Amino acid sequence: PGLKTTSEETGKMEDEIKLIDLNNEELQQDTNPNSTEEPEERAPPRVVSIWKMIAVAFLLTSGGPFGVEPSVATAGPLVALLAFIILPIIYCLPQALMTAELGTMISENGGYVIWIERGFGRFIGYLNSMNRLCCNICDLAVYPVLFTDYLTTPSGAPLLNNGYNYLLKLGMVSTVGVLNVIGLELVGIASAIFTAIILTPFIIEAGYPDVVENLNPSVWVETTSLKHMQWALFFSVLLWNYTGWDQLGAIAAEVSNPRRTYPIAVMVTVILNMLCFLVPVICGLTQQSKLNWADWVAGSFTTIAFDVANWLGYFMIVASMVSNFGQYNVQLTSNSRVVWKLAKMGHLPHFLSYSTKWGTPVAGIIFHVLTTCLLMGFSFNTVVQLDVFLNSISLLMEFSSFIWLRYK
Repeated sequence: PGLKTTSEETGKMEDEIKLIDLNNEELQQDTNPNSTEEPEERAPPRVVSIWKMIAVAFLLTSGGPFGVEPSVATAGPLVALLAFIILPIIYCLPQALMTAELGTMISENGGYVIWIERGFGRFIGYLNSMNRLCCNICDLAVYPVLFTDYLTTPSGAPLLNNGYNYLLKLGMVSTVGVLNVIGLELVGIASAIFTAIILTPFIIEAGYPDVVENLNPSVWVETTSLKHMQWALFFSVLLWNYTGWDQLGAIAAEVSNPRRTYPIAVMVTVILNMLCFLVPVICGLTQQSKLNWADWVAGSFTTIAFDVANWLGYFMIVASMVSNFGQYNVQLTSNSRVVWKLAKMGHLPHFLSYSTKWGTPVAGIIFHVLTTCLLMGFSFNTVVQLDVFLNSISLLMEFSSFIWLRYK
């Protein structure tokens, strides 16, 4: 019995020695600079609180009413005002609630590309990923275009020629790229400041004595004749202004207490978006002396503000530029994380998955900055219609995946 016990103890010691040697080999391999294996990435910090999330959600989904003016001209005030009330309920709210549930359920950066692949498998996930990548590229190109469209004189004429316009767009895109490389916490703080700047001139305009005294509800019920209504452009502009909810899921891994943050942020933002479309359009319809609603185009809110007061017009120019700067900022934040996740999943080249040790997807940011520079020479109407078409396909797939994951 003594020999037997000694033999068992010896066997155990030999096994322990082998295990220690194996662990040492793994440790050396991890610390070996010539090792081909990637080091484990640190989880990104959860820095997005409720108030930051509301600001990010506002900029991702509407960013203010800038760009909504063509919807009034294409269908008339009555149809547009009704759409501003109905669409948040039947179009925004379902998207917001879906994002809140899936963002809480799957708390990973990447959002909708993960949802669909988990619901329908790799092939469908790949098709959705490529469609959504094209959609995101188009969407990002819209904001530099609008950024310069609002640079007008009191008469509505452009302030800069095409050459200077492109340089200004390039400066905007480069600056936003640098902000995103610094990190999401700075993006969240900047978004809250941008939201306050965007809403301030419209609040001032709504309380301006001349606007209040000249309110004329009879203008609100005017419409364009049916044969002159441009339904494709009308719905493209409106749906583009009401999309972006699903992109909140792309930053889920960096949201603080997502079970509480997501539901509160999306509900507050739905109400905020409804008001920030209704109030400026109603105020704008009272200022008909210089610009009739049938002539409204992207940038008309600036002309209307100049009609109220010169200083308010210049304030509106600043707010519009901040709006498009802020929207591009948060869109780049979300979309760069999607590129990072697609590269991690093998849908894009691996080098696009490069990120810092804090989780900032640098390669994804550079990718989208370059694609924006290529597309920002196109007009607003062209880019936005293509963007909405591609986004609608993705939304159908996302809702299908949501239903499948929930009731599977």
